[in-house]
Amino acid sequence: MKLNKRTLSLSITTFMLAVVLVSFNHCGLDSLTKVKVNKKLSMTNASNGVPNNDQAVEGGGDTTEPEEEIVAQEVYVGVKNFEEIYMTMSALTGVPFDSGNVDNVYADISVQLPSENDIKSFLAVNQVSIIKLAAEYCHQLVESGTMRTMVWPTTNFGEASATALAGAKKDKIIDDMIMRFWNLQSAQLVEYNMERAELSMLIEELKIGLASNSTTTRNVIKGACTAALSSAHVTML
Repeated sequence: MKLNKRTLSLSITTFMLAVVLVSFNHCGLDSLTKVKVNKKLSMTNASNGVPNNDQAVEGGGDTTEPEEEIVAQEVYVGVKNFEEIYMTMSALTGVPFDSGNVDNVYADISVQLPSENDIKSFLAVNQVSIIKLAAEYCHQLVESGTMRTMVWPTTNFGEASATALAGAKKDKIIDDMIMRFWNLQSAQLVEYNMERAELSMLIEELKIGLASNSTTTRNVIKGACTAALSSAHVTML
């Protein structure tokens, strides 16, 4: 990814922040994970002839409180494996998986991407590699005049960042990206507004200290694209 040094420095820090804020802040396990725990009450062995609490007769019997015991736990959440992430990012961006430097980046980091779908095996190094792959996909996407119009049909990438990344134009960039990558509808108002606000703050942070020109416009959009493409909306099953 061909970012200047100041943008790269900001991006490395902000990407990791974005992963926490965008990927997991509003898509945490309390909303993504459905846990079903079957519990049963321990009962006295019938062969002992001692009734349980519900059957205890007046004036006798075992009055010990039954113990709660977890007998099964099923977690209905997972993460895409390395190949699924690779192909999903290609499908969402429209960037062929073997175009430009994408295939080279994938070859370098594929062993650091999730190897299975079990969320319990997901490590920090997996997320870092996901970000690297998303960054290359977004670089190829933004640098291609044909492909980027499929995601941002009305955005002028030749416009200075002071106007291209402000007001309604910034909102449109975010909205187009959310629709394309996450398929999150504006009707899902609460979640939509929270995610939109996070991406808006990210864009403002990436602009800090950079000149207002078209290069900044493209680089900042690459940064926001990377955060969105490496988020849980894309990588979780």
